[in-house]
Amino acid sequence: MKRFLSITLMAILLFSLCACGTSSAPSTAGPSVESSEPVAEWPNGPIELYVPASAGGGTDVIARVVANQLQEDLGVPVSVINQPDGSGVVAFENVRNAKPDGQTLLFYVAGIYSAYESGIYDKNPNENFDGISVILPDEGCGGQAIMVNKNAPYDTFEELVEYCKENPGKVTFTAQSGGYSTFLVGAIEMFCGIQFNKVDGGGQADKITAVLGGYADVMFGSIDGIMPYVESGDAKCLGIMNDTGKRFSAYPDVPNVAEYYPEIMFACDGFFVFGPRGMDEGLKQNINEAVMKAVANDAVKETLAKSNTFYHAIDLLSSVAYLDNMAKNFSNIADTLGY
Repeated sequence: MKRFLSITLMAILLFSLCACGTSSAPSTAGPSVESSEPVAEWPNGPIELYVPASAGGGTDVIARVVANQLQEDLGVPVSVINQPDGSGVVAFENVRNAKPDGQTLLFYVAGIYSAYESGIYDKNPNENFDGISVILPDEGCGGQAIMVNKNAPYDTFEELVEYCKENPGKVTFTAQSGGYSTFLVGAIEMFCGIQFNKVDGGGQADKITAVLGGYADVMFGSIDGIMPYVESGDAKCLGIMNDTGKRFSAYPDVPNVAEYYPEIMFACDGFFVFGPRGMDEGLKQNINEAVMKAVANDAVKETLAKSNTFYHAIDLLSSVAYLDNMAKNFSNIADTLGY
């Protein structure tokens, strides 16, 4: 986001903290969906929404905005529980072991799949949880951007790929080891037939420091977080990756890498809602519809629009299919990465 993003996100966070509860605590995405009667007793009391991320981050902010609207729509408290411990594993297990009654849910991103495929988490998400809802960026929104130092010998994504082919293993790509961004790097390697020298870079701020200082050559980051460095002339943005293959409307001059390699439409900037395995089909349908209604609410859209984020939620059948495909993509890329 532009420089006002952090202020905007904090404002959203503070509003949501006041509106919804908060606390801290130490083969398929679900059975095939069949028609069934709605479960009238849901919700049956307060709902706990576990977020395996720290308060104030992007995932937490979106979770709180959605939770606030769910609370208003459902008439029961919806508490966001931030639990990043153990790279999210503690939150995963708290939800996995909960009663499958819809009162305990997980709100997270594709990192649950990278955690499983990299060995950080030993439970297959689609075999140990029920996938309920997928929240996706609107077309022309979102994406992970590729940033390089201003002195890099390539100015486009195509030039980067050609340079890597001529210098295999020489270009250093900094990414969080075993994390989501490592799998994005793997997607580029798999589809472009190249090899990077991958190094653990920590969080986005650490990766930016490494690239700007010349200690690493390439990084992934949120486009809003890196564009200030591009606009100041300290870095170059070679393109973005997302699920749609479209450019980000807020930065129309930044190409999508799918323009060069149409196969690369793998970035999943979405958010997922999971429940414990074994939930009733009607219960999942009710929760999915509640999430769709909350995300479509005008007040929610207006709040998120302040930080250039626009989302929509998809139905239960589409969510299950999406998560099945997500698992397959991560499995294929894990093979490329040698996990």
